[in-house]
Amino acid sequence: MLKLRTPYPRFVNAKEIIHGVNSIKALRGLQAVKVALIIGLSLSKKEELLKKITSSINCHQLHVIIRSWEDEPTLSSLQPVLDELIPFQPDCIIAIGGGSVIDGVKLVWAFYEHPGLSDSVLSRAFALPKLRGKARFCAIPTTAGTGSEVSSSAVFFDPEKRKKVPVVTHDFLPDLVILDPNLLVGIPRNILLSTVIDALSHAIEGYVSKLNNPLMDRFSELAISSISNHILKAIDFRNEEILAELQYAAMLAGWVQNHCVVGVSHALAHQMGSFKVPHGVANAIFLPLSIRFNSQDNDTKQRYALLAKNSGIGDSFYDLEQLIIRISQFGSFSLKLSDYGFTEEYTKDLLLLQNALDDPGARFNPVSLDHEKLTNLLENAL
Repeated sequence: MLKLRTPYPRFVNAKEIIHGVNSIKALRGLQAVKVALIIGLSLSKKEELLKKITSSINCHQLHVIIRSWEDEPTLSSLQPVLDELIPFQPDCIIAIGGGSVIDGVKLVWAFYEHPGLSDSVLSRAFALPKLRGKARFCAIPTTAGTGSEVSSSAVFFDPEKRKKVPVVTHDFLPDLVILDPNLLVGIPRNILLSTVIDALSHAIEGYVSKLNNPLMDRFSELAISSISNHILKAIDFRNEEILAELQYAAMLAGWVQNHCVVGVSHALAHQMGSFKVPHGVANAIFLPLSIRFNSQDNDTKQRYALLAKNSGIGDSFYDLEQLIIRISQFGSFSLKLSDYGFTEEYTKDLLLLQNALDDPGARFNPVSLDHEKLTNLLENAL
């Protein structure tokens, strides 16, 4: 709406969000001729659930495509999906899955709308041409944490530069988001825990970011309070109402990440793709360390204390650290980088350190960073 940049905090969001138990049925109101449904491999194996989803989609033609990438997509890994998508010519694209599925489908959508996009356009924020000339976009998450469904960015991995590259445009915000807790009922414990920790990292790092937004502060506090109150119940009972609360918390934290960016925990976590450390697990490793590091600055230390107090979990940065550690202990994943093949020599890898320093999370971290400080954080994570 506004073309001028303003000095005031703003709120941008998906056009429509439907939520609640069995809200997947809202797809019956979809008005589309051809729908491309792009899903992850795990959903493709759940025949009954997939049948329930496809029978809810109101369209003349439906084409189901299984994603062709693992973990974070590379640009080349998108091609098999594009090879199916382009001949079909959908006017609506639906992504159902975790963050890497939704991110990959955003990129597929961009190449479907604009074939031949150059690397320079992709890597420059807000340089992407307008979308929706051919299709609308719907995102339906099956995890509670990544926030990709309310994010203006999509991330791909560049294997040559060994870095994650964010593609940023508000056009990536979906036309429709559906949060149905039924899609989380069978989620493995480690994935539930690690994605929830990712949501925590969005809320905590956004709260102390250099980008101040009072509305996002309230969202951070609500997200942390809800996660603290519901995560252990969700592990034990997998109740739809409890899982719905985690979905809402992840969405709140996703809004924070989208408006305030993140910090050094994410800057380092983004470098762990080469070592096959799941993104949420990487944040479980780095977030307590980054809170301790940033608390050397008294103003940031006080912000953490305010966040802990307003979230109802304590009154200091230490309480935020302990919340992350406590949740992590219920998983069966290691919190030592050395267990993923990350050795001491990598702590001084100049390309890795520079990629982390160039990451938006490093730029908006409340405490300045350099190679030496990043090396110390990596050494403490071994």
